[in-house]
Amino acid sequence: MFKQSALAFILMGTASNVSANTLTEEQSNLTKCAGYLWAVKELSPNAVNSSLDIIGVRMKAVSQKDDYPMMIFATLRDTANTNSQIIVSYVTSQYNAGKNPDIKAISIKGIALCKKSGITIGWQNDKMSVSLDDIGDVL
Repeated sequence: MFKQSALAFILMGTASNVSANTLTEEQSNLTKCAGYLWAVKELSPNAVNSSLDIIGVRMKAVSQKDDYPMMIFATLRDTANTNSQIIVSYVTSQYNAGKNPDIKAISIKGIALCKKSGITIGWQNDKMSVSLDDIGDVL
């Protein structure tokens, strides 16, 4: 059911091709988080379907009760995985220790790995889509 051009929820263009002014902060954060998880091959194509949207992904920057921002890398539905849990634990422990984890570097690395792997993440009508230039490169 996978097409090389896109999954069921097609996104027009890459996150890098979309003007930064057109993406909300939440969309930008979701794109970075999803990009990282795709890059480390934690989100299998089977876990992604047409119902994936901002709410379904549940990956966004949030303000916690102690007034420190924490990047939340949530998994999709039943796709709990070790790597994303490690990332969450690392970021949480760094903030709790009073350190500032380099989330920007993590995001940049994830997006770069996505591009190298032929993965394109973008937005259209408040829905995120992941397209694969060549699905064989990812699997």
